[in-house]
Amino acid sequence: MRPLPRVFAVTTDAICRAPDFEARVRAVAEAGPAAAIVVRAPGSSAAKLARFAEGQRDRGAEGQREGAAVIIHARPDLARAIGADGVQLRRDDLSPEDARKVMGKGWIGVSIHERQEAEQAVREGADYLVAGCVFESTSHPGRPGMGLEWLTEICGLGRPVIAIGGMTPQRAAAVREAGAFGVAAISAIWDEPDSGAAVRDFLTRLDGETGLRGRGPDGLPALEIGLTVNGEARRVQSPLTLADLMAMLELDPRAVVVELNRRIVRRPELPDTPLRDGDAIELVHFVGGG
Repeated sequence: MRPLPRVFAVTTDAICRAPDFEARVRAVAEAGPAAAIVVRAPGSSAAKLARFAEGQRDRGAEGQREGAAVIIHARPDLARAIGADGVQLRRDDLSPEDARKVMGKGWIGVSIHERQEAEQAVREGADYLVAGCVFESTSHPGRPGMGLEWLTEICGLGRPVIAIGGMTPQRAAAVREAGAFGVAAISAIWDEPDSGAAVRDFLTRLDGETGLRGRGPDGLPALEIGLTVNGEARRVQSPLTLADLMAMLELDPRAVVVELNRRIVRRPELPDTPLRDGDAIELVHFVGGG
């Protein structure tokens, strides 16, 4: 599984129909794996949405998956069909647990607007949360922002949080200091003359140490989470998969049975099984002999 991106460029129907959209998408994709294109176009048909999403996925594949990630809005079935990197669920969509059954591999995020929704999403297995509106935004005029103190509360629930609502590069450091892992934006990216430069500006301002600890895969900043491994408490950097943990412990997956939260995880699933704060892992070694 790819590292979770830190800047989500969220589309709309109008943005997708703009004559220069393809050029803007290429610019965003070139920002690399720390960026994601969230394919959201509710007014488009499923067939058109699939063609567009496949185009963005293929663009990343041409760069050995080093381009921006592709995340599908609300449709785990479409995400699976095109091999997207994740799905972004709304409050009334499938639960994260059920979406995982449909999509299989990839990140599952949930958009939340209050603490109760966030707690439910965490219980149901969300890999990350998109929390907002943090500030008043042009897409929701008249709705007051929830504020940074609220964002800090959501960031304390043990999942990476992507802040949304009124996001600008100038506000990126503030949401980072509140504990957010990244940001999601529409106009602050797509309305700029150079959308790729806007994404890079966000990333530069997010690249601080406050609220973050160390680096994860591909040099991306990592959050710290707590695990229990064979009854022993450990603090590790996230994003992290079971395969990463096995490598960290210098264990051969061929000689170990892995149980995650009382569920046996088969060896082919280890690279695609993310670890979350509070997970309990039991590792049982085979003992050979003659």
